[in-house]
Amino acid sequence: MTVAYSCRHTESNPRYQAAVREQQRRERERREAEAAKLLPAPVVIQSSPKAIHEAQSEAVERSTARWGISTPVDTVPAIIARVAHQHGFTYDDIIEQSRVRKLVAARFEAMAAVRTAKPLMSVPEIAKWFKRDHTTVISALQKMGFKVCGAERPVYDRDTIIRMRDFGWTTAEISMRFRCSERTVRKLLREGAR
Repeated sequence: MTVAYSCRHTESNPRYQAAVREQQRRERERREAEAAKLLPAPVVIQSSPKAIHEAQSEAVERSTARWGISTPVDTVPAIIARVAHQHGFTYDDIIEQSRVRKLVAARFEAMAAVRTAKPLMSVPEIAKWFKRDHTTVISALQKMGFKVCGAERPVYDRDTIIRMRDFGWTTAEISMRFRCSERTVRKLLREGAR
């Protein structure tokens, strides 16, 4: 009686499968070791205040040579990095979600520095740079002594509006003159009639 062994039974054997996995693992480790030998040695870049200053001055020199003027290195990331460096943190530390007290104080100061350097930048734009909600930026700026609010409501001179109406101006003409809605003009006229 002859017993025939099929490959299917051999491949389904758990010992065989474990041996194949082990052989594949060894082969993968060998290839990774060979590939690591072919890579160049890692380069470690350490940023020192002197290196940062040299890089910034080099950027100014390049822009002067190219454009004939000196452009300030006042981008939002540069401002954040400068404030972070003053507090002993990195740019990434300021941007990340950590809530350590010293880091939060540095982050708030960086937000204030960005607002000071870029007054036309909106609060939501600042929030995007810091990966925060706009309400967080408003709170930070208020804590740093900034007055952050919406546009001031215009004050309309009710007496002038009433006189204009008496001279025959229509509500549409008055609203165009004061840059407000006709509804606002009608409301002011009603309040003036009381």
